[in-house]
Amino acid sequence: MGKKLLFALMMLIGLLPVSGAFAGVNSGGLTVSTDYVAKKEAVHCTRGEITAVNGSLITVSGTGYYDEVTVLLRSRTYVVKAEDGSKLEKSELQVGDSVAAYYGEKASRSLPPQVQGVALIVGEAKLGHCFFFPVAKVKTEKDKASKGSYAVITNQSGDLIATVTEFACAAYDEIEVGDNVLLWCDLISLSLPARTNASKVVVLPDK
Repeated sequence: MGKKLLFALMMLIGLLPVSGAFAGVNSGGLTVSTDYVAKKEAVHCTRGEITAVNGSLITVSGTGYYDEVTVLLRSRTYVVKAEDGSKLEKSELQVGDSVAAYYGEKASRSLPPQVQGVALIVGEAKLGHCFFFPVAKVKTEKDKASKGSYAVITNQSGDLIATVTEFACAAYDEIEVGDNVLLWCDLISLSLPARTNASKVVVLPDK
């Protein structure tokens, strides 16, 4: 009996690290990894048009992480124009507006899912494509040809790396990890991660 008890205890101890690896799954169907607590929440995107406006709830239909999603606009949600990055009042949003909705990974189990908005970029960009870009990495490189320098920034999900020169952003050398920026570009490589040269960058104010 003593040997069986000892063996059972050893098996239990051996399983503890494995059980801990799956901690954090809640009953609401949302998985929150224990390794994720100290990291920023992932940001997803749906591009399309506004199909419904109900106070602070904006429904967007198009393509992206969700093809249809209801976005809750909070006080911390950026609402800006794709044309130049200027602020847009939430009351100005209308059904039919072209929009890129950026939101956190937590979502309700409703149809369409309801998410918490991070940024809404409204309208069409004149300078190619416009992205909401949470900066996760910054590196300054030297340009041997011009003897100047430029910044290389990586977004939070790590799937897009952008080169930012002083022509795209006069204060390129002041961009820091944790900044949220709007980034305009014309072409994006098909590599993994994708790479682009920014044609314009605007650093958004802290929320």
